[in-house]
Amino acid sequence: MAALGLGAITATAGEAAPSPQADTPGKPDPKAVIDPNSLGDLLTLPPIPEDLAEEAERIQAAYGKDDRFGAVAISDDRAELSLTWYGELPTDIVASPELAIVEAAVLPGDLRRAAQNLAGTEVAGVRVVGAGVNTDGSGIAVDVETSTSTSGRSARSQINEDLAADLADRTGVPVTVKEAPEVDASVGRHKDNLHLGGARITQFSNGYLYQSCSTGFSAQRYLDNAYGMLFAAHCGLIGSEWVRTEISEGGVLAYNYGLMVNRTLVRDSGIMTTDWSYPYVYVGDYESEQFIGVEAVASSYVVGMEICSSGSYSGLACGGKVTSLDYYVDYPESDIDNAKVAVIIDASGKPLWGNGDSGGPIFDLVQASTGLKRRAVGIVSGIYTTAATDASNCQGVPGVPAGVAGRHCSPNGFGAYAKESADIFGWRILTQSTP
Repeated sequence: MAALGLGAITATAGEAAPSPQADTPGKPDPKAVIDPNSLGDLLTLPPIPEDLAEEAERIQAAYGKDDRFGAVAISDDRAELSLTWYGELPTDIVASPELAIVEAAVLPGDLRRAAQNLAGTEVAGVRVVGAGVNTDGSGIAVDVETSTSTSGRSARSQINEDLAADLADRTGVPVTVKEAPEVDASVGRHKDNLHLGGARITQFSNGYLYQSCSTGFSAQRYLDNAYGMLFAAHCGLIGSEWVRTEISEGGVLAYNYGLMVNRTLVRDSGIMTTDWSYPYVYVGDYESEQFIGVEAVASSYVVGMEICSSGSYSGLACGGKVTSLDYYVDYPESDIDNAKVAVIIDASGKPLWGNGDSGGPIFDLVQASTGLKRRAVGIVSGIYTTAATDASNCQGVPGVPAGVAGRHCSPNGFGAYAKESADIFGWRILTQSTP
């Protein structure tokens, strides 16, 4: 499995720009706020009932760090949850028509530790680019560099079987080796002086503009109530300066946006401080000025959850389904190693996101009594492609074929965890009900 960083942290100097100017805070126009219920038509599955979403969150909050806990998943018809568990159930969890219990064959905590330890390592000359825990608790699945799979199908199968046996001996847990995808870290609305999620930001250094990314969610630091934006760690380094840009008759103008002050490689997430921000995210196409409010924050992803994302290069995209949690990925062209992400796939083949969308918001829509509730779930981390993936098939800003430098997209993606990351930094994600 070969891996490429969609936005290298060190980049060739791009377009020259004058020193950034102080920006003027904008005010969200109520006319630009759209009815969130209109997004329901974009979903491919029914929205998750709020009571089921709350029960999934309760279980994950209570037992997510318990070695016996595997995963909570929701059925496609949204009628029941399933819980993967090892050994005797806690007294407050009872099997019912709404909660099916899947017995894990291996202690899930052992599986998580094994997957985390394998990502980014090299075994018998083969680099492990990613490893994830099977939702049913049966073992871990490993992705390796594509260079190890260049021979015929039968030869590749034997190589993978031999490698799986070697890895199982090393880790002490069952291992399968999958056909290797190629992994990319995703990086890039325009003129955003509101400081909302899904805006385009560009790194500025020494008079030059470098790579662009997207903002995720408005945040606030517990310590001093400072405002900030959650986005992706692979976009830049601590101390990196971020701006928004405009084109004028005199050329490119840059306006101060924020300074990266927090960064964690093991979650591929970071925080930039801003002078202001609002709890909204842009929706619509990649040039849209419409947005919706963030009503709540989900504690985690749930297997079976359908998500929407809104990066600044792709725009709004719904239909991705969470297929796996506790996947650990290595982006070799950046310093991201063993980052815990969720695997998200659009089974229809539509692109989820691509270069330029890194750090953008990932949210879900749950069915509440008042309509569809928008919850912050994660941020865009990366994509992976296989031989069958047309990497040039992008929504929004056009893409180029695999192997050609430029924007690549995929229906297969990795999402970083929003709340978990904010908690690590001592920040909270802002919602419309935040005091």
